[in-house]
Formats: sequence, C-alpha cells, structure tokens
Amino acid sequence: MDIENGEPTAVPRSHPRVWVGVVVVVIGGLLLANNLGYDIGLDRLQNWWALLLLIPAVGKFHQAWTCLRAGFSLGHVAVREPLITGLACLFVAAIFLMGLSWVTWWPVFLILAGLSLLMSGGRFR
Repeated sequence: MDIENGEPTAVPRSHPRVWVGVVVVVIGGLLLANNLGYDIGLDRLQNWWALLLLIPAVGKFHQAWTCLRAGFSLGHVAVREPLITGLACLFVAAIFLMGLSWVTWWPVFLILAGLSLLMSGGRFR
C-alpha cells in the first residue's frame, strides 16, 4: 500500500481470459443454435455481429471490478480507465444492435469522457 494516500500500489492480476472464454463459448453456442434452426432471435437483430463487441466490454468490466475489490478507489486510473472503456464498448454495441443513429447518440462519448475526468478528480493520470 502507498503510505501517503492509503491506496494499493500494484494493480492486481486477474484472469480475463476465463471471462472472455465464457463469453465466446456462449456467443458460439447461440450462433450454432441459430444455424441448427432454433429460433433464438438473432434473425430479428439487424447487426447480430455487434454482440462480439460485448467481449472486450466484459473483459474491461472484469478488470475494473478486480481492481475495486483489491482496494483501489473508483477514481483510480486502474479502475476508471477500464470502466469507461467497457461502457464505451457496451454503448457502441447497443448502437449497432438497436439500430440507433450515430448522428443522434455520439454526444454520449463526450459524456463518458467527462465522467472519466470527474472520476479522476481533475487529474489526468
């Protein structure tokens, strides 16, 4: 622990491969079921491939959660950056899956950047 501010000094190691593997297996299973004729709703999704964007989102959320559990604060760069990145990936997937307009929704990325700055307490690093 850092004696000056009471926060951990090392980012904990996590195993995002496990979570990424689970997500890949689930998505592969859904695609296989769809190909075998089971109606799982993929035909109703315009851009079903955007589900693959959820893989990095899940990995980033897991990374942020691991750092939070290790004692890092929400504003610490080890939590803040993967959290904001995961939200951005999730939002991009939502735009494609729901057929939303980029012209309408692009300001959400400015909001995410502002949240990142607010969480940092005004520090850039």
